Amino acid sequence: MQEKPKPQWIVFDIGGVLFDTPKALQTLATYAGVPVDELTDFFTQSTLEEGELGEIGFADAWLDYFKNLGIEMDAETFLSLYISPNNFVPGTLQLAQDLHTAGYKLATLTNSWKGIMQRDEQIEPLNVLFSSIIDSSEIGLRKPHPEIFTYTETLLSAKGPELFYIDDAPANVEEGEKFGWQTYKYDLSSDEGKTANEILRARLLG
Repeated sequence: MQEKPKPQWIVFDIGGVLFDTPKALQTLATYAGVPVDELTDFFTQSTLEEGELGEIGFADAWLDYFKNLGIEMDAETFLSLYISPNNFVPGTLQLAQDLHTAGYKLATLTNSWKGIMQRDEQIEPLNVLFSSIIDSSEIGLRKPHPEIFTYTETLLSAKGPELFYIDDAPANVEEGEKFGWQTYKYDLSSDEGKTANEILRARLLG
């Protein structure tokens, strides 16, 4: 079997890889006194696509949801709870740091809502490590649509196996493979990403 070339770019998804979304939802649920399953259902409902295309603000959608439950919450409180540094995955951030130190160029490719990636203070670890943060809500494209992968290649001036892509969603990984990217399907849930990070460390750092 022909050995794969060393990639130039490591492209990370954020939610489910660098950021523990279920933990963030649990933080909100605890604060608001609402069952986390209800928050998860709302998070994955039909407005998700509109939000990730930048058509609905993240805080706006959630504050309306809480208001309908009779819970008053301001945008600052909500965003501080959700995007808390405690909700990032320490092991994955350390992996990114080590990859950066080893000379890899790092980018993110995320389906996100408007108002999240603009929280510079709370996403500071990403701003420090990642040369490019590609946010679906900013460009009006979301994974797994092929156009966002084409956009990424153009922005990073890299193609095919020059990119190594890490995502937890099978459909996104499969689309990356269609572009010839090297890929890894990430699994955070079983052990907070420990096994996945060990595999990636061995594969990319030897």
